[in-house]
Amino acid sequence: EVPVMTPYRVWARNGITVSADAALSNIAVIGSDISDPHAILVRSEQIDTSLYARLLAVARAGAGYDNITVEKATRRGIPVFTAPANENAVTELLFMMLGYEARNIGPALEFNDVLSHPAEGRSVADVAEANKRRFNGTELMGKRIAVIGLGNVGVHVANRARALGMLPVGYDSHFSLHNAHRLSRDV
Repeated sequence: EVPVMTPYRVWARNGITVSADAALSNIAVIGSDISDPHAILVRSEQIDTSLYARLLAVARAGAGYDNITVEKATRRGIPVFTAPANENAVTELLFMMLGYEARNIGPALEFNDVLSHPAEGRSVADVAEANKRRFNGTELMGKRIAVIGLGNVGVHVANRARALGMLPVGYDSHFSLHNAHRLSRDV
């Protein structure tokens, strides 16, 4: 006779939702109200792996492990996995924000309201000419940028900064050999 196995209990945290087909429902119960879980799915919540006696695995939706007690999990033989964020998307967003700030885009957009209603007797061209130097901004090229944490995203940011002519300086107290090989030698 084949023993009946109780389904694994998977605790989904931080609003993570999992859609499971019928086949998976025979082996796992997934939800946000699971007690004594076999596995935990988490984004940013702090997880102390020593608090769960039956824990077999932890999976993080994001990059890094800073919110999970990896050392405690390792001592118990519990693997901790990540599904890293799209480092290219994060890097593009960061450089878009740097450009927005460096080029004074926000104040320039607000100034457009002034141009919509110039003071009486002044033309739009006169007002624009008198104020255009306020929005010169600065170039990113040649600027130093500090990258603290050289994981997947940090390496991508440092390499992209270098490609843009910036002077990246990086630091990571747990720098991996894998990421060292991916990092430009100019960082």
